[in-house]
Amino acid sequence: MNPYFFQAESNKSFEAVINDLKKAVENHEFSVLSIIDMQKKFQSIGKESKGLSIVQLCNAEMSYHAISMSKNMSCMMPKDINVYEDDNNKVQLVFMRANTDILEGAFPNMNISELSAKVGHILEAIIEEAI
Repeated sequence: MNPYFFQAESNKSFEAVINDLKKAVENHEFSVLSIIDMQKKFQSIGKESKGLSIVQLCNAEMSYHAISMSKNMSCMMPKDINVYEDDNNKVQLVFMRANTDILEGAFPNMNISELSAKVGHILEAIIEEAI
């Protein structure tokens, strides 16, 4: 278990996970901004790849709150959940956890770690619901 990432495995098909992830996102008051199909991007340059999509999420209320504290918070957005097929054809869902020390250094006196932790817990719940 890598402490920098939250990762879960699903026995569902890649397409089913993407569909269930979209539903779970809405159930947690986030929205899907875009789904980037990296497999197609790689194929466009003649490279083979198993399924890999980057699902970009937003909660407008939390985003507005963060950006109202500092426009530089926009560099932390949108939040991504990556979905990919591993070498054993299992579907993995993963996001990178925020480093609270870095956040507090980048955004001093904003108590951004609390908001970041809240978002992280929501992303974990979204993934658990989708798998």
